[in-house]
Amino acid sequence: MLQDSDLTPLERALCSAAATGRLLDSRCRSGEDDPARWRAWGKDRQIRAQVLRQLLTGEGYLDQAFGPPLAVRLRGASVSGRLNLGGLTLRCPLELHGCYLGGRVDLAKAEASGISLRGSHLAQRLSARQLRLTHGLNLTGGFQCHGRVDLREGNVGSLACEGATLSNSGGQALSANGLIVDRDLILRSAKVTGQVSLPGAHVSGQLDCSGATLSNFGGWALAADGLIVDQTLFLSSAKVTGQVRLPGAHVSGQLACNKATLSNPTRPDLRLWSAALAADGLTVGQSLILSSAKVTGQVSLRGAHVSGPLDCEGATLSNRSSRALELEDALITGPVLMRPARVDGTFNLTAARVGGWYDDPRTWPATLRLEGFVYEAIDAPAVTPKQRLGWLRRHRWGYAPQPYEQLASVYRRAGNDQAARTVAIAKQQARRAQASRGWVRAPSRAWSLVLRWTIGYGYRPALALPYLAGLFVIGWVVFSHAYPTALRPAESGPGQPEFNPARYTLDLLLPVANLHQREAFVPRGYAAWWAFGLTLAGWLLAAVVVAGLTGVFKRD
Repeated sequence: MLQDSDLTPLERALCSAAATGRLLDSRCRSGEDDPARWRAWGKDRQIRAQVLRQLLTGEGYLDQAFGPPLAVRLRGASVSGRLNLGGLTLRCPLELHGCYLGGRVDLAKAEASGISLRGSHLAQRLSARQLRLTHGLNLTGGFQCHGRVDLREGNVGSLACEGATLSNSGGQALSANGLIVDRDLILRSAKVTGQVSLPGAHVSGQLDCSGATLSNFGGWALAADGLIVDQTLFLSSAKVTGQVRLPGAHVSGQLACNKATLSNPTRPDLRLWSAALAADGLTVGQSLILSSAKVTGQVSLRGAHVSGPLDCEGATLSNRSSRALELEDALITGPVLMRPARVDGTFNLTAARVGGWYDDPRTWPATLRLEGFVYEAIDAPAVTPKQRLGWLRRHRWGYAPQPYEQLASVYRRAGNDQAARTVAIAKQQARRAQASRGWVRAPSRAWSLVLRWTIGYGYRPALALPYLAGLFVIGWVVFSHAYPTALRPAESGPGQPEFNPARYTLDLLLPVANLHQREAFVPRGYAAWWAFGLTLAGWLLAAVVVAGLTGVFKRD
């Protein structure tokens, strides 16, 4: 144990300052005060780690010479040796501001009111597993650590890493599995090389990574499976290289990724890493914001539950070789604002349920999966129902009736029955085209065209009227010309009615009518063929109209 006589002048000054809680500032206030230039400091700015341990724990005899400390506060000094405080209860706060610590710092299972390493540089890792702090851990002001910051299973009042630089390439730079933070966890503007690991952590305030740079190429940049954030999770304007993992996480407020750059493109050798934002099973209590974000890789929200809107206005979603957006089984109670600046990839909306789908045809993906996709409303700038059918046809996995039925029901609820009928007709056309196989393909398509253009598959039986009127006019002209040379009376005498070409044509065209013209005159030559053709056409039109009205052609 060190005694008063063993101390250097700087160490003796620190003990005196600690007794009153004053800050000991050993800086020379020149360009050499940067902890990165610690080699130029000299021994007069050096404090042994043992002195800090004795002051914080009461070990040894320093209290007899200087009195018990109120706080250990040191600035601009170099701490030599390993600072081992593991398993100890610190009797006063520790503040090392702008210091250089060349040895390992061990705070595992330690307990204290608060610890600040603001602006300090750690040459080795910070081991603080199961650390307990009543107040906060301050790693701000340019704090740097060249090794892992281990806070697993700890409990701190707050964790502030704003502007910090954490570097552990290929490993975990911040390991905080199961960490409990009573207030906020701040990584704003931090630069992290390696993984930020937060599985099972619980942040009672907000988790703020705004403007942070998180880099772990080919791996997980932010791993937060099962994370709980009681307020908002900010990734606004963050730059992330690697995967952001939030499966099973719960964010009570917003998940704000606006203006973020998330990059984790598909690797041919390892498709596991294709998702830039992997948030399957995520729960968000308010909105999920990706507006103006640039995402290279998949946005995966499979089975997610968002109790507000999903905002992708002005975003760039790019995953050329695979899906850009995965929403299978997702539930989004608010609208989805899918009007990005650019889309490069496919969308999977299978069995998703959203409050509304508002998109832009300029950025419709080349292909979609739409089976079971349910939405309360749908809209795009100046998109007609026929253009919206083009959106449905981008579903390339075979005919499915539900996407057509869903779109038609939305139009119907909006009072647009004409658009709903247009969709229903397109559904029948797609169904019949899909069902045609082998040698029946040609006749089946011909029959489908007849149904489409005559009665609209039963949804527009009035389409048959122009055909009926056209045949009536043709028959009238033909039979007017044919009588009496090619059309003669069946009998002679007073019982024979007078020939009327209009009534004769109607008698042929209308199967259920009897105008006493058809049996009273016998056609010959070309008139006979016209009479046969008009009779057959009349029966055919009547049959398809009746079948259409009874719904025969509306089956799936």
